[in-house]
Amino acid sequence: MAEIDFLNSGTQVIVTASEYKDVYNALRDASGLHTQDIFMIFLYIGAHAGHKKSGNNYDGKQFRTSYFTKKQSGFLYGLAFRDGIIKNTEDFQDPRVINAAKTLFNEYANQGANLVQNKVLNDFDLNSMNKSQQTEMLISLVEYLLSESKATPF
Repeated sequence: MAEIDFLNSGTQVIVTASEYKDVYNALRDASGLHTQDIFMIFLYIGAHAGHKKSGNNYDGKQFRTSYFTKKQSGFLYGLAFRDGIIKNTEDFQDPRVINAAKTLFNEYANQGANLVQNKVLNDFDLNSMNKSQQTEMLISLVEYLLSESKATPF
């Protein structure tokens, strides 16, 4: 039987777009969340918006895909199936398909990071924030997420 869980293989790495490195750092510093969890928040936002965005340079934050929870991995596989990247069990071992799936995930996360950067964080200096500003930023992010949850997805 083919290995059908490449995200949990321990060898796969995702590197985020470098143009959103400050956004990842600011959210990590303010919330204590890990990079893979921030990536998933951005990916959920991008997938909800129904748009993908290419990155200019993938030299940002990096993490192993084995850090994803089973629920997160399930969502990612579902997204890859929905978008036609993965079509059958053999695709789980095809390096080209695996790379295409990781690119898809990054493109949705880029869209989410771009939306957060432009709609939530544009009033904040991401390189110089005190605790009060970090709290205000997180409140703004939650308000944005709640307002977007009411919007019709896709």
